[in-house]
Parts: sequence; structure tokens; C-alpha cells
Amino acid sequence: MNTKNLISRFLLALLIFGIFLIPSAIFNLSFVKFLLSNTIYLLLFGVLSLGFSFTFRINKMLVGSLILFFLSLISFLVIIINSFENQDVEKVKWNSPKNSFSIDFAVGRNGYIYLEASVNDTSGLFVFDTGAGISIVNEKYVSEKKVKEHPITITDSKGLQQTKNFYKVNNFVLGGIEIKRLQVYPIDSISWTEPKGFLYKQDSIIGVIGNNIISKYIWDFDLINKKVTISKSKRYCRTIPDSLSVPLIWNDGHKDIPVKINGAERMLIFDFGASEPLTLSDSIPNNFTGAKSGFTLYSSGALKHLDSTVSKGTNMDFVDVDLGIYTFNEVSCSENDHSDLLGLPFIWAFERVIVDYLNDKAYFITENRNSAGRGKINISRYNIWHNARENKDSLILTRNNEYYKFYGSTKLYQSRSGFDSIFYRDSLLLPNNDIEYGPATWVNEN
Repeated sequence: MNTKNLISRFLLALLIFGIFLIPSAIFNLSFVKFLLSNTIYLLLFGVLSLGFSFTFRINKMLVGSLILFFLSLISFLVIIINSFENQDVEKVKWNSPKNSFSIDFAVGRNGYIYLEASVNDTSGLFVFDTGAGISIVNEKYVSEKKVKEHPITITDSKGLQQTKNFYKVNNFVLGGIEIKRLQVYPIDSISWTEPKGFLYKQDSIIGVIGNNIISKYIWDFDLINKKVTISKSKRYCRTIPDSLSVPLIWNDGHKDIPVKINGAERMLIFDFGASEPLTLSDSIPNNFTGAKSGFTLYSSGALKHLDSTVSKGTNMDFVDVDLGIYTFNEVSCSENDHSDLLGLPFIWAFERVIVDYLNDKAYFITENRNSAGRGKINISRYNIWHNARENKDSLILTRNNEYYKFYGSTKLYQSRSGFDSIFYRDSLLLPNNDIEYGPATWVNEN
């Protein structure tokens, strides 16, 4: 067999190999990626193609024509496939003339931060939530079947899970940011329409800004003037002392932040979506205060419409917390919950907080001692008991702008820092309108 004939057979083998790949490339691109990433299968497929080609007698003119034809066909199909793939790729556009721009934000219940944005040309408020791995949108705004993607599972702070197909919305716009084909999770509309929904009667809120958006930029929150500056430059924080920063570590779609609780080092989720200051999935470390406080916290997650029974109470006690260079004494902390979270009250405890995912840091700048009922003033032991007051037929305890009403015979015991224990014989009305019946005692020992 001469050299030309041998070359012709190799070229024919190559054609056969390409012909078998063309249907796979059209209908199942993952098969092509599988072959290319597994050398053994690729070699075996090539040898079989080569052997198949040697079973035919070769006509030089025919081989030449086949080569030109199939090369042209393969090139044409590759162009088409790439164009389809590019149509599905997320595209981010920066429309601001500078490297940063500023917008106002609104403050909602429990201190949640809302930014005005639009999705598929529908405008509304979005919760800024560093605890959300993927952005979330009311399902009624993302119902186009042509942009439905593979399933994804989300988990809320109470451990509830839900699996649904995520979608790619046509466009998302926030100030000078425009993102086409952004991945979002379509949260159930009954969250807005059912009384047990997390966003019941809050129609102005249409979604959540999660880490698939947050991770693209630096977010500088001015908590005094309620403005946020968004920057695309990694050098945005170059003039800020690094001593004011705390490292952030990626972990399964969110960022973990190191803190010390009663002197013990812990890694917590850095969570703008958590209304409580501290939540632990296990017990409070190094708790030398003796008896637990007996204070029971009742909170719910974003998926509580799936099962409202998971909002059971968790025990709370007061702990000392070190966050970077700052120390907070006697901060409320719930234990044996479903998550490990550092929540919003620690954001409102400062005048300025910078979320710098581009450099894996968070900056906490200047403690805020007048945060309008939020932050440090609202998470300390003193504040919780100091805000108790009596009505004619009940006693009201104010906490995080929520009211706990005690009915029947009630006694308060006061220490230097405020009320230190409460005893009631009748019932307690919780903020979620559930009722607990007495007798019961809440005690906080020094």
C-alpha cells in the first residue's frame, strides 16, 4: 500500500469519526465533552473508525470530494452549534460611565435591605441576600418555557428544601448593571398570596439578589444615608485599612466568615437575609453563664409555606462575640437551630459595611451607636429587657420591632442592666400570632 493510499484511508477514518460525532454534537453536546475528556474512549473510537475505513476500496476522486464535502458540513454545523450556545450564555453589561455608581436602598421589616431593580422589564424591590446562592424571582415573572433549565435545590435557614427548574430571564437591570440570561430560581407565588407565605402581602418585593449577582461586584453600604455604591474595580478598597477587613471563604454558593463566640472560633454564613444576630446549628460554645436564659426564639425560613410547623422555638442565650477588631458583649444567640449564621443586626451595628467578594473580604467601618432600633443597640441583653413595658391587661416585650404580649399575672425582676427575668401564669402571644400557655418563666442569670 503506497503512502498516498494510506493517507487517504486515514482521512476517511477521520471523516467517519467526524460523521459519528455530528449527531451527538447536535443533539447531545455533553457526549462530545465526555469523549474529549476521556482519552481511552476517544482512542478506541478512533481505532474503530480507522479499521472501518480499511474495509473499503478507495477512489481518490471520491475521497477528495467526500473530504471537502464533510469538512464543509462539519464547519457549518460547528458555527450553528456555537451560535446556539452563545445565545444561552449569560452576558453582563456595565452601563455606567465610571467604575462605580451609587443608588439608594430601602429598609424593611427586621432591617432587610431592598434595592430597586427590574427583571424581564418588570420593576420592583429585591432583597439583598448574601445567604442566597442563586438569585430568586417570583415565578410569575419567569414562566417562559424556552428558558427553563435543569433542576436546582435550594435550602432555607430552617432546613426546608425545594427542587425546581431554574430559569434564565431575558434581562435583569440594577442601576448601571444589565445582565442578560441571568440564572434565577422561580420561588412559589403563594409566598405572596398565602397568609403563611414569607412575603405575604408584600407585592412590591419581587425577588432576591443572590450571590450569582453579588459575587460580580463590590457593594459599599452607607448605613447612615441608606446608599450603596457598586463597583466593578478590584482596587475599590485600596485606600481602606486592611485591619478593618474580615476574610470571606467560599462554601457551597455562599461566603463563610470567621468569628469568635465566647472565645471559641466559629465559621458562620455571612447572611444579609438573616434577621437574628447569631444562629448556631449546635450548642453555644464555652457557655460559662450557668443556666440557660430560657428565652425562646421563634423564626421562619423563606420556604415556610411548604411546612409552617418547622418554625419551632430554639433556645437563646447571651454571648460575647469578636468580629475582626470589634468586640460585642452579651449578644443574643440561638442554638441547636438548622444553620450557622451571622445576620443583619451585625450589619446595622456599623455605619459602613463593604461586601467585597472580588477580594474575598468584608469591611466593617465605624460602630453605629444610633441605628434606629437596629444593630448593636437591638441585639444586646440590655435592650431586650429594657424595652419591656406594662399595659392594663398585659405586658409587652419589644424585640426587633416585634411584640411579645404576656397575659395574666406577670412579674419582672430587674438588674442593673434592665429587666432580668419574666414570669407569667396565663399565656404569651407571639409575633406570629401563635399562643403559648403558662405557667412559664424566662430567666437570664448573670
